[in-house]
Amino acid sequence: DGLVLWLDADDPAAMTLDAQDQILRWRDKSAKGNDVDVDNPKAATLPLRVSNALNGRAVVRFDGTAAFVGKAIRTAKGPVTVFVVSQRLPDQAGGKAWQRLFSSRPQLADNDNVAPNFGISVQQTTAYVPTLALLESNDVPIGPFAVARNVVGTSEILRGDIAEVLVYDRPFSSQTERRKVFEYLAKKWAVA
Repeated sequence: DGLVLWLDADDPAAMTLDAQDQILRWRDKSAKGNDVDVDNPKAATLPLRVSNALNGRAVVRFDGTAAFVGKAIRTAKGPVTVFVVSQRLPDQAGGKAWQRLFSSRPQLADNDNVAPNFGISVQQTTAYVPTLALLESNDVPIGPFAVARNVVGTSEILRGDIAEVLVYDRPFSSQTERRKVFEYLAKKWAVA
């Protein structure tokens, strides 16, 4: 219940790909229609679907030049829970000191670390193992949002892979409920 955005890199049917497996649109599998489009379709390189990249499954690979943006999911304030599975390989190291996995900025004048905006950042620029990031917040709108970059501008674009993004417009009422999502993602992506 409450799933409002589900981006699954292992499902090619949920993507609009060009001939080189570059992604132009990543469709929301939650049935809420919150698809994301590439932010700069004329970039030299676009996010790439890479097969067999994590636990035998595909990921979306970002090289720091293009990412995805989406429209507001909810304009009223309320709770949000975000899960993102990502990794960075040694050859993807580098880029800005702060890179985004997910960013929501209903108040565009403020950064996504100033409420009611929110974001999940990767601080290091070195490689890291497959990781599950979790963000829970209350009293925030959801969006406009971006996946693998800050919503505003063209900075802080991820150099790394995103496997799956789950966004819920509700809190998780118990540790047991949260654990079910953890177990699903851990099993699918071999995340410790």
